[in-house]
Amino acid sequence: MAMNRLQTRRTDLAGPPQAWGLYFGDAYATDDRRAILVAELVQHFASPAGWQQLLAAEAWHARCLLPLDWQKLVEQSRIRDLPEAMLHAAAEALGCIACAAYEVLFRVREAATRQQLPDLQQPCKVLVRLSNHPGAFKTISSIKADSIGRLVTVRGTIVRSTPAQPLVVEMDFVCGKCGAAQRVPFPDGRFAPPPSCGDNGCRSRTLVPVQSTAACVDWQRVSLQGLPKDERNSLGRVPVPIGVELSEDLVGRCTPGSVATVVGLVKVQNGDAAVGGGGKGGDMKAQCLFLPYIDAVSVSVMGSSRGSQTGGGSEQEQAQCSAAAGAGGCGGEEGGGDGDSFLPPNMPGFSHLDLKFICEFTNGYEGDQLRLLVHSLCPSIFGHELVKAGLLLSLFGGGRKASSSQADMALRRDIHVLLVGDPGLGKSQLLQAAAAAAPRGVYICGNTSSAAGLTASVVREGGEFAFDAGALVVADRGVCCIDEFDKMRSEHQSLLGAMEQQEVSVAKAGMVASLPARTTVLAAANPAEGSYNRGRTLLENLKISPAMLSRFDLVFLLLDRPDGDRDQRLADHVMALHSGLTARAAAARNRLLEGPGGSSAPPLLLTYGRHGGAGGNGGGGAACGGGRVPLLERLKERREGDEPLPTQLLRKYIAYARQYVHPRLSEQAMSVLKEYYLQLRIQSAADPGSLPVTARQLESLVRLCEARARLELREEVTAGDAEDVVELMRQTLDAQVASGGTALGCIDFTRGGGGGRPGSQAGERRRYLEALARHCQAKGDAVVEAWEMQDVADRIVLQVPSLHTFIAQLNEAGK
Repeated sequence: MAMNRLQTRRTDLAGPPQAWGLYFGDAYATDDRRAILVAELVQHFASPAGWQQLLAAEAWHARCLLPLDWQKLVEQSRIRDLPEAMLHAAAEALGCIACAAYEVLFRVREAATRQQLPDLQQPCKVLVRLSNHPGAFKTISSIKADSIGRLVTVRGTIVRSTPAQPLVVEMDFVCGKCGAAQRVPFPDGRFAPPPSCGDNGCRSRTLVPVQSTAACVDWQRVSLQGLPKDERNSLGRVPVPIGVELSEDLVGRCTPGSVATVVGLVKVQNGDAAVGGGGKGGDMKAQCLFLPYIDAVSVSVMGSSRGSQTGGGSEQEQAQCSAAAGAGGCGGEEGGGDGDSFLPPNMPGFSHLDLKFICEFTNGYEGDQLRLLVHSLCPSIFGHELVKAGLLLSLFGGGRKASSSQADMALRRDIHVLLVGDPGLGKSQLLQAAAAAAPRGVYICGNTSSAAGLTASVVREGGEFAFDAGALVVADRGVCCIDEFDKMRSEHQSLLGAMEQQEVSVAKAGMVASLPARTTVLAAANPAEGSYNRGRTLLENLKISPAMLSRFDLVFLLLDRPDGDRDQRLADHVMALHSGLTARAAAARNRLLEGPGGSSAPPLLLTYGRHGGAGGNGGGGAACGGGRVPLLERLKERREGDEPLPTQLLRKYIAYARQYVHPRLSEQAMSVLKEYYLQLRIQSAADPGSLPVTARQLESLVRLCEARARLELREEVTAGDAEDVVELMRQTLDAQVASGGTALGCIDFTRGGGGGRPGSQAGERRRYLEALARHCQAKGDAVVEAWEMQDVADRIVLQVPSLHTFIAQLNEAGK
């Protein structure tokens, strides 16, 4: 019965498919399995449901691009042999789909095609771009010999990309004896000239290629490296990327640093280019070794509107965004005009359960989300509430604003944070927790990283130069956590432009390009002397440049202050935690929460029973006054029933807020920020030795306020948000001032130019320059000889190890 139906359909088509020769190299036969599959697919595409799928076709450079959803195709066509054909002979199955689509578009329903698809007036080759094939998903590390010839779906980060090049797919060869010409295709772009003429009995082996008849397509090769979340079963192994070949419309779809989902065929190429000769045995090994690569069928790039999937979820899920936002709702495209997507790379969208969780969490903890999120970030480390709050604000980020003129650069939205302090206080654990909670996080160690590894490099790939993405480019639209930041002083210069301009500029080997690096940098550093010296400034403790320090919006100082009673309780808690006994760990936790004098004593870490009101919506007045509960006290509060959010839910909440919530400053918030910024300017002018306060500090305050409102899914930044940010700045910096002085301690905190405490390097520099200026004024001459400089140093008893080195440092600083 099925054969009769197929024969009837073939009679309607009046002969073999016209596109058979475009996709298959052998002759057509009615009993061929491919012919039967083509006939069934023609019947499906000619139906109303199948025709709706063909309406997505579009013209591209004398080609017809047909995006197809595999799940819909299987469900609507109900062809039982189609999944089996795709599993065992994927290349032939794709050819059958393209051939059937060609027949329906340009033969069966030609009139409808010209009417409803005006760009497809002439028959052209159909290129199928298959997507939504989850059954073939594989991790890159699991692609072995059994995957050769199979259709797979892989996901990863583009770490290398070659320039687009023309690839010859077919060419004419002319016989040198009889002059006959023959058209020879090159499968997979591999040059394969014919062995002999074979025309009219001619056996000549002299065949000359005619380059003017070559048919070329665009071609590009990229390297795809698996995501850490997908490759969790391969921990401890060296991540090996796999090559992906892009052709025609897929060329240029992705750049180094992009997170892409690739659907393609696993093929192999001879490994003689990768394996050296070394004699006869080496040649034999090269001939037997094959290297796998993926011939891409479709590419979907996260955050790109050109891919077959944009990563934004289904229409039904997106329609529920405003309902799940609670007080905030969706921001639409108004705040995300750059088309960025901040969804986690390992989830294509938000499921109904995800949106339900966001809605219930927002309604249940409305105005108090910050407190619970602080306790959910690295809950194994107690305390450091302000540090965790700063890290959370950096994960949410501010709003990216483009200038009115396209020539101007958009202001960055990323909030950079630096953790400085004594060893053993959990800085590395906090960074790892932030990288795990970020929708897209990369964790590296500074003492094993180079400047090229952080930004980008140019490498030779198959005789051509290609870009190799570094950590900042790989973490584009995400978070890059750099541990041991103090061990990479020579690489700091390469980070200056990337942290502020949000791009990495590369000019090597004749290749000039700018790669996107819209990355939040979270760094941790130890003092140069092992422990922090409170008698010196931060610059003297870290020995980094003021320009690098000014790139960070928040700088936290963690000090190890001995406390016998607290140390005893903390030791009990750690031992109970490692013992694995739940009851003992809970008892130790309760003792840790109590003060040294019982429950009435001041708390050490957390407090119970204090209900301070909404975080961002808290009342007006000063940051710490006017009846408003201070931020630190609200963050320390602990209520019954509070349980830390799992990392997966925390990641989805952050991704949702970054994707759909775009706050704007209110008049009250702008007034609070303006007043605080003017105070900073006044304090900066009063201290000539400090670094100047510029608009960069004001932009940092604005970004922090936007992140504070985004954390609660609100579209407006209130005065309470601004007061929380000001309090975070003050309480963070007051304890870090080396001079132990002012309420606006961040001025002295970044001091390193001409000021400084007496006895410090900055103070000695200031004393020496003032004495030298008085000496020049007394002699009436600005020219000073070497012996005079030594004499001035002796008179003021300059406290430096080497005067020669000291003067050289002054010359380098332009003094």
